[in-house]
Amino acid sequence: MSGWVGRNFVYRVILGCLLAILGCFPAVAQADLIDEVRGELGRNAFTSAESDLARYKSQHGVTPEYLEALSWMARGEAASGQWDKAGAYASETRALCEQQLSKRKLDAETHLPTALGAAYEVLAQGMA
Repeated sequence: MSGWVGRNFVYRVILGCLLAILGCFPAVAQADLIDEVRGELGRNAFTSAESDLARYKSQHGVTPEYLEALSWMARGEAASGQWDKAGAYASETRALCEQQLSKRKLDAETHLPTALGAAYEVLAQGMA
């Protein structure tokens, strides 16, 4: 019985160390930001999505992944009929995408063209 108790203690220590290491990583990693924002928008948790975007931007800056997630904010607001907010997110997305285009090609990866296309789409819907 004491062998099992000893192993149990060791397993708990290892698990604790792993959890501590994982806690050092940001809650919203690059690859997960878009999915996280989309999920929150699906639950109408717009404030949480905004917080995730702000946290990501403060840690990583404006990246193509950030821009695609921001474009989802525009889409989410449009779907909710909040056209002023949708237009603001879409305009911000478009402006930031255009800044990125001064440093890279549009089709260098998938996030930037998706973000820019979504920004134009939401802006066009808002005009219609």
